[in-house]
Order: sequence, then structure tokens, then C-alpha cells
Amino acid sequence: AGDDATLILWNVQTGEELQNISRPFSGPISAICWITLGLDNDPGFVYGCADGSLHIYRRKEDSTFHFCSMTMAHNGSIEGVTFDPIHRRVASIGSGSPQVWTLSVVGNLTSIVPSPPTSTFIARSINFCDNGSSVLVGYLESHELACYNIDPWGIKWAKTIPTRIGHATLSCDGLNLVVSNLSNGIDVYSFPSMDRERSFCYPITRNFPLQVATALQGTIIVSGGDDGACLVFDRCSGVTLSPLSH
Repeated sequence: AGDDATLILWNVQTGEELQNISRPFSGPISAICWITLGLDNDPGFVYGCADGSLHIYRRKEDSTFHFCSMTMAHNGSIEGVTFDPIHRRVASIGSGSPQVWTLSVVGNLTSIVPSPPTSTFIARSINFCDNGSSVLVGYLESHELACYNIDPWGIKWAKTIPTRIGHATLSCDGLNLVVSNLSNGIDVYSFPSMDRERSFCYPITRNFPLQVATALQGTIIVSGGDDGACLVFDRCSGVTLSPLSH
């Protein structure tokens, strides 16, 4: 997905392009994640756009993904979106404001938070935590992480870290938070204590927010790069693995 408002689905084993979806009227696609829908846990995805809309797609019997719904979620660009399979909820962040949605079996979204908090700071990431009962929001300029209980809605805690938060993601076991720090690379923190455990430093020539993700049960960290290559790190050893070039 990218600035041309086109989403491409690939078979990662064969490199085959499976489907090409274009929705230019909503602007560039800014965030995306996989979801499951219905009683059979059909695979699908939700993506957010520059106009603040969320779009739901679901895979049908012919193995292609079909449009289910569109929801105007935020007043500005969607900065992040994530899915909780336990409660079947979607969380999104845009214009400095988080929102949590229930996902129906047919792919419709209903907001949970009646008056979500707003901030003058840019919120670049949102993650479910505490087995889906809370969401964690990371703010770019203020260095702040805010954890909110979902039902009932309320702030649980807020902490600051030494660097900006270009993007942050929780490991699959929920024990570590990986942060793109917009300074010298990536920091790994224990969660929720937020003690820094390890840093992965690399040269930065063009400094802008880069998405980070974990793989293989959190043992691998993948980061976007400023030169057309994804950076791959072994979290335990600290070794830099082969980059993924684009």
C-alpha cells in the first residue's frame, strides 16, 4: 500500500501478485493490518487513508478480497491501525486521537469510545496490550506513551522515554516494546516497566518516521529504511542480518 492509493496483495512464497485494489478517492493509504471476520475467521484486512477513513475487505470463496465497509474514523490521516482477535476489535489513531471499534461478523465498525482524548502532538502508533483490554498510544514529539483501559475507558498510566517515538510496536508476547527513535535507530524496552534493554544503531541520512515490526515470536526486528532497504536484526544477539532491498 502506498501514496498512489493502490493496495497490492502478494503471495510471499512465490512472489506472485494476487490482487490489485485501487481506491483513489480516499487519498494515500497510510496504515494497514490483517483481521479475521465471521464465525469461520475468514481472513481480511483493514486499511486507513489520508482522509481519515477506514476500509474493510474480506476474502471470499474465490480467494479474492471483497469490499465490506467504509467508516469515516478521524478528521485527519490515519496514522496507525491494529486488530485484537480476542475481542474482535480494531483500534485506530489519527489527528492525535485514538478510537476503538467493535468489528461485526459482516465487517462493520462501531465506535466504543464516546469522547476520545485529543492531543496537539502527533500520535504515530497504537497497539493493543493487556490481552486486548487496553491500548497503548505513542506520541511523536512529546516522547510520551499513554496506556488507556478500553471498557470502561480511562487512562491507566503515562510514561515518557528519552527519544521521540517515530513508530512503536509490541512484541507478540507483550513483553517488549520496539521503538523507532528518530535519532540513531531502534530501541527495545521491557514492557510495561519501559526499561531500555537494547539499542540497534545504524546510519541515518534522511530522518523521517519508519515503521517497525517483529517476527518469529519476537526474535526478529524489521525496520523500514531511508535508502530503499528494510533492516533486519536478531533481537537476542544484536546481529544485523541481511537487508531486504526494494
